[in-house]
Amino acid sequence: MSLFASLGATDDVDDSLWGDGGLFSNNPVQDILDREEGFTLEELLEEDELIQEVKHLNTKLISFLSQRDTVQKLVEFVTRDDTKDEEDVLAAATKAEQEGGGSGSVVQGENSSAAEADEGSSSIMSGMPQSVLVVLHEREKLGRFAYTASEIFCCEVPGVNCHLIEDAQTVLRRTEEGGDGSCETLPEQLPGGESGGGGGDGAFSVNEAETKGAAGAGGAAGAGAGAGAESGEGDGDGTSEDSSISSEKKKKEHAPLISIFFQILSRNIISPRTAGYFEKIIDVLLGR
Repeated sequence: MSLFASLGATDDVDDSLWGDGGLFSNNPVQDILDREEGFTLEELLEEDELIQEVKHLNTKLISFLSQRDTVQKLVEFVTRDDTKDEEDVLAAATKAEQEGGGSGSVVQGENSSAAEADEGSSSIMSGMPQSVLVVLHEREKLGRFAYTASEIFCCEVPGVNCHLIEDAQTVLRRTEEGGDGSCETLPEQLPGGESGGGGGDGAFSVNEAETKGAAGAGGAAGAGAGAGAESGEGDGDGTSEDSSISSEKKKKEHAPLISIFFQILSRNIISPRTAGYFEKIIDVLLGR
């Protein structure tokens, strides 16, 4: 329970900086979390107060962010290839020009006042086709999502970051044994640890995570081929190959999510922004 909730001396106090008994009465993040019809990760990422709520360990928020599917989406936002964003905007502008969308398909029409056209950057945006603005807005929003996602990882919430360095079965076993993500990960719970089935001293390295995520293809393919040969299903009908592909996909889905980060190193070009997020998050993980 938060400090403010404990001062309130009631059990129904919202465990949030913005809740009853806190400094503020209006909490947009909590409003989203309390929706009966549900909410999306994107809706949370659009709120400026999200990181503050993460640092405050808002119970409902941490519970949602600690889900593996949610963490995977956060990783995908951080590692999104944004090197072609400018090309997409230029392509949209070229298409709008070719279609003659400049007349009538603009943000400010002919009836806009001269004062509005002179304010800030509106003079630049006034004649821009709506289709181009849509692309600009989408790319800018994805950029903010990537930044906010990287900040969530840097808050070092165990229930969130455990998915980066642990496989899905390890996380599930730890939570089933009573863990809620609030305690530090023990060495034997990490891939390669004593209870992880890999033996050794339980030490974990970034290279090991990369190897586990990327080397699943060979092991899964070999296992699938062997199973097909034993059962006599490898008779050219594609059954053995399909089984191998399915096994490989399942292995990758359950591997530590940090393997997704290292996939960006295979790109021909990495934007400075993505490289900065990558370095920042890896530094946080290595500093544990």
